[in-house]
Order: sequence, then C-alpha cells, then structure tokens
Amino acid sequence: MKACGSLLIACLLIVGVVQASVLSVLNWDGNNVGTNWNQWAVSAVSNGNDIVYSWSRTGNLDGGTVNDTLSFDLRLKAWTGSSFDGTHINPGAVYMISADRNLTTNAPNQHFGPGGDIDNGQSFQLSVENISFTQGESNGWVAVFDGFSHISKYGTDNTTFYFGTTNAEAVYMTGDGDTGFAGPVDVLTVTASANNNRFRDLDFSFTTTNPAPSQTASSFWFMQTAGTNELVLNNGRILTNLNDSALSCTSSSDGGTLVYSIEWAGNDLNDDGITDTLSFDLLVEGFTNSTYAYSTNANESSMTALGGASDATEGDGAWGVFGDDDVDAGESLRFSVTNLQVSAPGCSAVFEGFTGFEAQESGGRDHLLIIGEGTGLAGKEFDAASAQYTFPAVEPFIVTGAGSFYDHLEWAVSELYFKISVENPATSNVWNATDYSDYVVGPQMGDEYPEQESYSNYPAFSWDTVPRWLIIRKSSAYTEGEINSMATNYNLIVWEKANSAGFDSIEEGILDTSTRIRAVDPSTKNIFYLNSYIHYGGYAANAIYEPYAWEWSNHTTDTNGQEVIYMFKDRYYTHNYSVPGLRNWWVDTMMSMATNPVIDGVFIDKVTQSISSVYDESGQPVSDYLTMLDQLDQALPEGKLFLGNTLRNERNYAGRAYMELQEGSYFERWSLPNNNAVPAQSDAEAVAVTLQLMREGVSKGKIMLFNTGSPDGYDSTQAHLQEHIDWPLALYLIVAETNAYFAYQGGVDATDPDWLWDLSWLPEFNRPLGAPLGDPIKDGFIYTRSYEHVDVMVDLETRETVLAWDCVDADGDGMNDLWEYRNFGNTTNETASANPDGDTYTNLEEYIAGLNPNVFDTFAVSDFTAGASNTFGWSAVSGRLYNVYWSSNLIDGFSLIESNVPGGTFSDTNYAGDAAGFYKITVELEP
Repeated sequence: MKACGSLLIACLLIVGVVQASVLSVLNWDGNNVGTNWNQWAVSAVSNGNDIVYSWSRTGNLDGGTVNDTLSFDLRLKAWTGSSFDGTHINPGAVYMISADRNLTTNAPNQHFGPGGDIDNGQSFQLSVENISFTQGESNGWVAVFDGFSHISKYGTDNTTFYFGTTNAEAVYMTGDGDTGFAGPVDVLTVTASANNNRFRDLDFSFTTTNPAPSQTASSFWFMQTAGTNELVLNNGRILTNLNDSALSCTSSSDGGTLVYSIEWAGNDLNDDGITDTLSFDLLVEGFTNSTYAYSTNANESSMTALGGASDATEGDGAWGVFGDDDVDAGESLRFSVTNLQVSAPGCSAVFEGFTGFEAQESGGRDHLLIIGEGTGLAGKEFDAASAQYTFPAVEPFIVTGAGSFYDHLEWAVSELYFKISVENPATSNVWNATDYSDYVVGPQMGDEYPEQESYSNYPAFSWDTVPRWLIIRKSSAYTEGEINSMATNYNLIVWEKANSAGFDSIEEGILDTSTRIRAVDPSTKNIFYLNSYIHYGGYAANAIYEPYAWEWSNHTTDTNGQEVIYMFKDRYYTHNYSVPGLRNWWVDTMMSMATNPVIDGVFIDKVTQSISSVYDESGQPVSDYLTMLDQLDQALPEGKLFLGNTLRNERNYAGRAYMELQEGSYFERWSLPNNNAVPAQSDAEAVAVTLQLMREGVSKGKIMLFNTGSPDGYDSTQAHLQEHIDWPLALYLIVAETNAYFAYQGGVDATDPDWLWDLSWLPEFNRPLGAPLGDPIKDGFIYTRSYEHVDVMVDLETRETVLAWDCVDADGDGMNDLWEYRNFGNTTNETASANPDGDTYTNLEEYIAGLNPNVFDTFAVSDFTAGASNTFGWSAVSGRLYNVYWSSNLIDGFSLIESNVPGGTFSDTNYAGDAAGFYKITVELEP
C-alpha cells in the first residue's frame, strides 16, 4: 500500500462487497485526501480512556436506485507495559488517548500508537462496533464487518510485533514493510517489542448482503491465487472473495493433481426467488520433459508433447512442477475445469475458458515461457518480479517453461483467470447499452448518467456517407484547398493546441480559421481546445498566467531538496486546481473563445480524475477539479457544446460520470485494458467496453467522437493507411447512431502532407453508406450489423473484420461483396459459374436477376392482365434496369418495346389488341 501518514487510520480501504457495489475506497496520505474521503462524515470523541471514531456515509451502497446509509464506530484502545509470555499477550496499564487526534486532520506526521509511536511493551487495539445499515429500497439487506486484513509499518527499524492476545502471531517487519493476517480478524491488537515504531496503513472491509438475493447474473469471472487459497469472484455486478460466506474453495490432491473445489451460492440465476448454486473443480496438473521449441519470432514457438506426468506443487504463492515449486525448462502446467454444475432449473453452466494468468519469478532474469500446445504458439519473455498475460479464452490452459538466464532461478504461475457463463433460455439477448454486467469492470461502473435534454447547436448528421469529424492543428496558415476540404468533409472540427495558423497566438489562429470554415459551410462546428492539466504555450491568455505561475502550478522537489515548479516533460507547467485563481483563469480562457459567434463549443483534454460521481450528496462537486469543470458548465451559453477527452475503458469508472456535465466525448486509447480490473481485463474486453460506452452515449443523445489512426501504428505511406482502415471503421459502424462521428488520421499536424491527416481520399469515405437496417447483434465478442450499402462483422478476439460493400467486388467475379456476404456468409468463396441451388441460373445470373442463389427459383412474368392494355409485373430489385420485348411469334424473334424500365410493372397498349404474342423481360445491372 502507498506510504502515508496520519494519527490513526492513515490508509483506510473499505472494500469487499457481496451482491452490491463497492462501498468506498479511501486513500489518505496526510495532505493528499483521496477522491472518496469527502463522502464520509467522521468525528472523534473520548470514551473513557478510548477514542471512538464515528463514521457515516449516505449514498447508493447496494447497487439499487435509492440512497442508503452505512454507519459504524471504530474504537481505539491502548496499553503500556504489556508483556509476551511466548503464547499470550498480557496487556499492561491502560493508556488514555486524547480525542483531538482526529482522522480528518491533515497532519502528515501522525501515526498509530498511544503517543503517535508504539514503543517496546506498548499495545493498541482496534475494533468496530455499532454497525448500522439503512437501505433505501428496504429489501432486507444488512451490513457485515468482514474484519481487519492488512496493516503497514513505517520507518527504517526492524521489529518483531505480536498480533492478537491469545495465540498471538509473531511477525518480524522490516523498514517500510507491511503484512496481511492469517485471516481477517474482528479485533486487531498489536504489541511492539522495540521502540520508535509507527503504523500508518490499515485495511478493513464491510459487506452488504441480501439473505434472499433476486438479481440474476450470467457471467462469472474467477481469479484463483496459488498458495494462499485466495479466490476472487466477479459476476459483473459485484466483486467479492472468500470473506463472503456464499463463496467457498477447498483444496485437495488426487495423486499428483491439485484439485480446488469451488462453490458460489450468491445469485438467483433463473429469477425464481431462490438462491442457486454454481460449483466446479479446478485441476492443476504437472508434466516434465515436454517437447518444445522456443522462438523469438511471434507465434513461431511450439510445444508438441507434454511428456511424463509429475506432481503439480503449490508453494510460495505459486504453482510449479515437482519439488522446487518452479516451472523449469521443459516442465508444463495444465489447468482445466471439471464437474461444472448449476442448481437453477432451466439453466446450464458453460465453461468459457481460461483468459489469462500471472507469472511470478523466484529470482534471476530473462524467463522464457510458451503458452498453449501445438505449433504456431506465442513465446513470451519477462524480466520482472511478475508478468501478467491475457489472451482469447482457451480450454485447457497449458504453459511450458523454456528456460531462464539462471537455471536455478526460475518462475511459476501465481494467478489464474477464467470465466464461466450461465445460460438461461428465458433471458433476453437484447444488448442493453446501460448494463455493464457482461464485463469484468462492471462492478465499478456505478450509476447511469442522465439523458441529454438539449440538442441546440448539434452538428448536422447524415447517413449518406460515413459521418466524420477531425482534430487538427497547424502553426502556419491553412491553404484554401485545406479549408474547403475540411468544411466539405467534416461535420465537426476540434482545433487543437499549437493552432496559431500563422498568427501571433492560438486564439487568433483558431478564430480566423473558424471564420474561413464557416464561410464555406456554416453547418460545420468549430470547437476550441484547451488542456485542463498541461499548460501548453502559444495561447494569448498565458500572459495572465505567468505572474502567478508559482502559485497556480504544481510543485516538486529538485535534487538539492529545493521546492520548484514541476515541469511536465521538463517543459510545461501543470495546473494546481486547489487555487481558485487558477480555476477562474482557466474558465475565463475557455469563455473568451466560447462566446465568439464562430466558435460552437469547447473541448477539454487531460481529464485527470477517475470519479464515480460529479457531485456529493449535498450537490457539491466532489473535488477542486470538478469545481472548475462545473464552473465552466454553468458559464457556457445555451447552445455551446461542452466536449472532452473523457470516456475511457482504461480508467476506473470509465469517465461516465462526466457525461452529466458534457454533451459528448472523444475516444482515444480505446483498446487499452483497465489495469485495475479483477481478474485482468483482456484486450478484447477493453474494446468491447469501448463499444458499449459509445453505444450508451448515443442512446442518451450524446455526441460520440471515435478517433483512431492505424491500429498497428502510424506509417508514412498511403498504402498502409488504406490497408488498416477496416478494423476501426467496422468498430465504429457497429455502434454508430445519430451524433456518432468517425475520425481516421495518420496524424493531427496539418504541416504534414494533406493526405496524411485529411484522409478524404480513401474510397471508404466516398462510398454510399445508408442508414442502419437494425440494431447491432452481439454474440460474445463477435458483433454484426447491416446498413443499406454495407454489412459489418468484427471479432474482437481475433480482429477478423468484414466490410461487405455493395459497390465493391473484391474478387472480380461480377458479384458485389454485400450480395455474396448476405447469401454465402463470405465475399470470396463462391464462383460466378456455380449453381448451389440446382435451378437454371448460375450465381452470377441470380445476382443480376436479384434471385436467391440458395433457393430453387425463377425470374418470370407474373400477374398478367389483358385488356385495353396488357399489364404485367415481375420481381424487381433496386440497382437493376429492365427491358421489355415483344414478338408475335417465336420464329421472327423479339423487338424492343421499352428499355431501362426501373420498376417491376409494365403496361403495353401497342399490342393489346393482338390475338396472340409473346413478351420477354431482360435484366441488367445499373451502370
């Protein structure tokens, strides 16, 4: 845990919630109060010789829709002259502690202990009492104290401490060390055996439980840790562990195989009001003398035979093979799940596979391993205390050692991630864009944000072609050609930093360029950019900042121990939000541009704080930073857009709370996993959550700005940009709705060649798109969707992508990609001359006639009516032209009556009086 200082609870982490959201996370380190601290009311009073700290918080604590209240007392006792007889602690004389040592005091040098320190023979004791949980929904939930689980020591001295009173546990702690306990303890007693010791960090947790839960769940992620019998369960709504009585794990061995029997009884899986049980066994097997070949080239390693069975071992917090608890060269571990059962009637459990693991070294460096069995495998190398790997789900999971730099210093597997789903046929498969329970990060997503109420000054939107936006900068003046292209091809433009455009300041350059854009197309929206944290140069407003730079900027300590202004990248100031003058200057800078008629809104970059809510229970912003953004939101005139670089899967809470202030968000770094996800989040899920964030945003009327360059890195060639557009464009099209826009750029600096940043030359941006024909379909990590002129499919795990356009014939067989994909499920496998349905037409002829190549059918005249005019029809499809012919007999041939008939009906008066004759219809593709 982070080193920090306070009298009593220096770091208080309230975590671990069963069937509910996390109650709170407090990160206290003296003068730096964590983001959730202000959500708690804390007071301290003397109670006899003790101090009692009363805690209370009101908020949405159980995942419902109405606020709840949790309160409890934390009691501190202390003694001097305690003794240890080898088994028990005998507390000495009671020590009176002054109640003025308050948790809410910003005092960086306060610590646990009777007098701040804890000396030889001194003891302190902490306990929790008077727990009260009042639930807004009145659904019978209760709060349970799970116990104290971890404590950290501060200082350089090495000391033995005794934890407990009866059968006390002796722990030797060194320096800034920390320790967990054998198990959570309800009452924590600590006794020192030497002087001048300090404790500053303490973890304890509460759980809110529902004796008769009714909420269903369909996805279950597990993180099993070796050696300590630790297990974490995430069902997309709650995150819990073995402190929860509904989760159990027992270990045994079957020969050389380790068996972990796991059971979860905390959900009603079929919504019948009865709590159900999910159970299974996790098996760990060891092998020696595996046949392997390691390659430094990607996916060129192999492991073709497991070798002989050996004992799988569990020691030092990791799984290994045979006696040394490591995975040596040629040794393999195989993990599998068996005996999977679910008690809910009508439901079935499916093992979705292993999705990742953590490797832990025992020392040394350059550890090699191979993931999987067979050829074409991934070979990995790590040189750190541990390394975490995620991958598309596999079953079973096999990992093989391929050697280390030091043969006697190897590595082992310390954590394992896997997923189980429960399928309930009665559950709807509709993709609910506000429900994040399908994702590992689901429990942290918190409450929904409100729908947009005003759409004043939104950009124009059309499905004619791919709707686009642009983020750009240029220090020199834009050319007329650049202005015309930007105004013509983009609905919204964010004018980024360094955009002086040949003027003395960025503000002047942006105003001039925006005026030029508006003269070409008044509907294009011009957005002013300002970073909220990094103080970039070139703005005229910086002249106001400079005299106050010391006060308004963040500070650090240089190598001489002197306090100096912190310079980001040794070049830029960073903003100190705690100073009202800085906040006012930043908002005034935004407003000086936002009030100009040619500026349609503002864009903030570097959104710095991960928050679950903008406002606290009293309606006040939860931090100085949010105070600044709230101030801007209140000041912006009606119709001025407030956008930002906000929504990101990689951040806790994903930035969703900011949407209460903003009209929309930009998306970058959209493929990066959230490193705090438990278990680890895969790359595929990171993209899946990004798609959901966009889908949720547009469903609530927000402007969503998807931004990307080549997913495989920037490249200076047009061929590279053309080659790599399909993947990000397909992702955008899967979730696009009105107010969603796409940007694909090789860079954001317009001093580069135009083709690198203005990719309007790409054919994908000039093809007809048409409106979506329905909502996207989500099947695991595979998404599909149809538009009028293109079908889309993406597999997030393999990155397989299909964009089947009706204006493209990729294999040159005369049949467009869209028709082939809709009829055959691919765009290249069928030939023009094939006849899979066995009728009289080839595939090409069926395509031209608009028939179904998989059904025995014909192209024929129908609904013939004779009279003053002969009227008849045929099955017509768009994009075809029809020609009508007449013949009085079949010997002399046909003559053309009318060409290029666009529809499927025709009336003929020329030959209506003839006693007999023949009509012929031909069909051809529109040119």
